Amino acid sequence: MPVKIVTDIYKIKAKAQNKINIELIKKILKRAGSLVLIVPFILAQVVLLSAYEAHVINVTAHICQYSETRTPGYWKTHEEITTQLLPKTLGCDEPITTFSEAFDVLDSNAKDMRDKLKSQLLAMKFNIDYYDIGNIYIESCDGKPIYKTINELVARADALLCDPDTKRKDLEDIKNMLDCINNLHKISQCATPTALFNILNSNVQMEISNEITTNEGKQIIIPKSTKGQVEEQISPPPSEEIPPPEETPPDTTPPVITLIDSDTINIYVGDNYIDPGATASDDVDGDITVEIIVVNPVDTNTAGTYNITYNVSDTAGNSATEVTRTVIVSEKPQPPETIP
Repeated sequence: MPVKIVTDIYKIKAKAQNKINIELIKKILKRAGSLVLIVPFILAQVVLLSAYEAHVINVTAHICQYSETRTPGYWKTHEEITTQLLPKTLGCDEPITTFSEAFDVLDSNAKDMRDKLKSQLLAMKFNIDYYDIGNIYIESCDGKPIYKTINELVARADALLCDPDTKRKDLEDIKNMLDCINNLHKISQCATPTALFNILNSNVQMEISNEITTNEGKQIIIPKSTKGQVEEQISPPPSEEIPPPEETPPDTTPPVITLIDSDTINIYVGDNYIDPGATASDDVDGDITVEIIVVNPVDTNTAGTYNITYNVSDTAGNSATEVTRTVIVSEKPQPPETIP
């Protein structure tokens, strides 16, 4: 929320004088029968308003247009919305055409930096389509400079993904920018119209603020808009368009791993062993079998007892109970000797 400030008695006096002048001008505008008589008076008041603005140092009047963003986690859990925004292309990859493909990309536990960038980039492309925020110019997010429109950030990310030689640091930098903006949830683009404009436009609402927008401890600074939102105060998007995410308790339930086939398998030295594997499911993430980490030390050329381990974690970081399969490799029995 913007923080309202008036720092000294001179500003208070200037603000009071400004209010008197504004009310006087509005009355004259309603009653005067000729603009010829009004114009000189208005021009005289502009001088007074300019003096007021000079007194109020570092305090700016903002007209704000609000919009929203959502994280990868939101888009992967709202299939009915996400599906309508497909297809999408990331870098030079093939288009993402199904929700299942989008779900796989929107992975908060991705290990590879390219995959992490793809997750944030896909979420941002959904945000651009749904909330029409592509042309918003971002100076900084969470104190880190950006100085680009959101569309320019997305174009830069696509170009980096197309280049197989892109350095990891470059991928990480733009991933962090997109991540920061996706996590703001609500952003505002503010204009600073002239004092005279606001006198004549009764629809304009002004707030004295030294902040443009703050969300959950993060600050995003967006400069004056060159578009037409100074014409009226724009309200946040209606709640019926897309409800805000409901407050849900933290996910503390670990996933469950289930072995395929027996937990003990016997083979002979020299046999070809193919592990049947396991499945994993989570109450929030669903089927996460592809995330299972398997450690398989079985050496079919050496007799012995080997333990294969299976581990997995969900997107909330809950680790499943490790599951083990025992593989016993035995020497082949020798055929009985024949008596001549």
